[in-house]
Amino acid sequence: MMIALIWLYSTAYEEKLHDLSQMAKNQARLINAVARFDKRYSQHDHVGGPIEATISQVIDANMTSIRQDGTLDVLIAKIEGDKIQFLMRLAGPLPTPKPLADHLNGPISKAIKGMSGAESTHDFKGTAILAAYEPIDELNLGIVTKIDLSEVQAPFLKAAAGISVIAIFLVILASLSNRKIFRPVIDQLIDAKNEAEKADRAKSDFLANMSHELRTPLNAIIGFAEVIKSNPAPSSEEKQKHNEYAHDIHTAGHHLLQVINDILDMAKIEADSLQIHEELVDLEYLIRDCRTMLSLAAENQNISITTNPTNLSSIPNVYGDPTRLKQIITNLLSNAIKFSNENGQVIIHVTVQHSGSLDISIEDHGIGMAEHEIPIALSKFGQVQSSYARDHEGTGLGLPLVQMLTHIHEGEFKVESWINNGTKATVTLPASRVKQKNKL
Repeated sequence: MMIALIWLYSTAYEEKLHDLSQMAKNQARLINAVARFDKRYSQHDHVGGPIEATISQVIDANMTSIRQDGTLDVLIAKIEGDKIQFLMRLAGPLPTPKPLADHLNGPISKAIKGMSGAESTHDFKGTAILAAYEPIDELNLGIVTKIDLSEVQAPFLKAAAGISVIAIFLVILASLSNRKIFRPVIDQLIDAKNEAEKADRAKSDFLANMSHELRTPLNAIIGFAEVIKSNPAPSSEEKQKHNEYAHDIHTAGHHLLQVINDILDMAKIEADSLQIHEELVDLEYLIRDCRTMLSLAAENQNISITTNPTNLSSIPNVYGDPTRLKQIITNLLSNAIKFSNENGQVIIHVTVQHSGSLDISIEDHGIGMAEHEIPIALSKFGQVQSSYARDHEGTGLGLPLVQMLTHIHEGEFKVESWINNGTKATVTLPASRVKQKNKL
């Protein structure tokens, strides 16, 4: 039990460093974009000069949208002589200038010097922290995002104390286990404890995933919208830059809508309130439509999408909800493209079995997963602790949603995967839903 707690703490530690690093990168990227825009098109009369003018815009446009949660803090600073001068802080007043040589200024000093990373260290007050740092190259500044290490440790220390109490209690009960009356009580307590731990982990996973998936596009939308708003009458050259910002806003908004739709669909299915409208579906047309819809994403990675058989006119129709069947194929095809290597191939197999059931398999030859990671990927909000999740964004709802939609159609869903050799996801629809075209 304690080993599991230590493993969970290690996972939370790494996740928090990852989140801080993502936040630092996003803020640095946004400030650099605004600074480049200001240098090329804007003239400021700000008393603090162009750097303070840019920082002021970013604070007004973006920093106020970051919710100050717990001990979270964001600092931006520059080097003046042999001291570090702080320009912005999310939580609390600005620190006084600090000596550049002071080891307690490690993260911000590294950021200003052009380095990027995340680490466990101490801040300028000597408090143990987790910190991520990024350079702001356009302005020769550095940004640090940090939280107190105690905030990460606190729930696990509390859990450890609780586990110790439970362990002592179970030892006492175990000593009385020869009396049959206590055995059901012990089993119930263990089951209740396991369920409570499972629910707590699910809640933590949900909050961690949603925090990242919702805040990242929201910050981009708000930040770029404010930049456009600050210059309502752009010149012809500035209009091109505004078009790029508008494209970024559209992309972020589309991603945000997809995240929300997945959450709502999952909630409806679990509440048994998802509306299904079944009809005879032309599977050939449906697959072609999904393939066309994702062709641009595939082309951007030089990935080819093929079908087996090549001529889809021979495949039968199926009976089901066309919208949900399309959602199943689109999710699987999108996953296959996302996790394929550049210049790779994604194959859509359609096979009618001897029993009359129909298999729709989508196969890629990308990074794949280990066998023990597949159940994690199929769990709600589950993301495997490998490059499969680390290098790609996502809520962890895609495969679980496909599985639930398949079950609604009385089908079965199976995932096979091999590390560095790709993944094959198969949806099997029962013979009762397969309708040959010549037997309509």
